[in-house]
Amino acid sequence: MEAGFSKDVDRYGTVCFLEGFYFFLFERLVSPLLNSNRPTFV
Repeated sequence: MEAGFSKDVDRYGTVCFLEGFYFFLFERLVSPLLNSNRPTFV
């Protein structure tokens, strides 16, 4: 049971890391483009 629990935690941590990584890329790459097109866009 502990092995399965740790496996689920590792999977959850990996998903969170990937989501944060892609969100960071999205903010860095897409946000400046939107801001340049629409200065009032937050």
